[in-house]
Amino acid sequence: PDPTAPTASAEIVRRVAAAPGEIHLVAVGPLTNVAHAFRLRPSLPEELASLTIMGGAFAVPDMLQELNFGYDPEAAHAVLTSGAPTTLVPYDVTRLTSLILADVDRLAGANPLADHLAATTRPWVRWVSDDRGLPGCHLHDPLAVAVLLEPGLATRHRARVSVELRGALTRARPIAWAAAGQVRRATGLRVPDVEPIDVLDGVDNDRLVTYLIDTLTGRR
Repeated sequence: PDPTAPTASAEIVRRVAAAPGEIHLVAVGPLTNVAHAFRLRPSLPEELASLTIMGGAFAVPDMLQELNFGYDPEAAHAVLTSGAPTTLVPYDVTRLTSLILADVDRLAGANPLADHLAATTRPWVRWVSDDRGLPGCHLHDPLAVAVLLEPGLATRHRARVSVELRGALTRARPIAWAAAGQVRRATGLRVPDVEPIDVLDGVDNDRLVTYLIDTLTGRR
């Protein structure tokens, strides 16, 4: 790699600093680069127009650690508690989405991009169906982008969120509590003072799939 090439975090800083209040950042992987960008420029969280994060799992059965937060829990903690205008799209909601083969067929024939997406997505949907017994593939990252562009596709609530860093079985787990009002706690629990964020808690899958297909095929 070129040691003189700009890093992803430096590029985030450059673009946001050049247009404060105008950049909507969508993070669909581990949050290392975003956390590093916030350290490089401490004013960056308040300079973002919005930050949408796909990651974390609050209460998914048998899921002790979601992948994106699990790779770098410290980064997830730093970003979620930064005060940036954040929308969190957790695995609890993305797992409610589904793209089936009939949906993929609706993509084909519209344009070269739609044809490519149909050709590359169809084998994945078939594998998920055969290997995991699901009717289709989840739309984890597409949901994060879609709700930025079309907020009405999902429901959400305000909450204060942090990320557990020390628990033997809960490391990287996001923890949420009320944005306002009294918090129920046991003796000795110190609740951090963090700014509330939006947390998705539901999604209309039919509307989501239609929105994605209509956008990609140019019907919108």
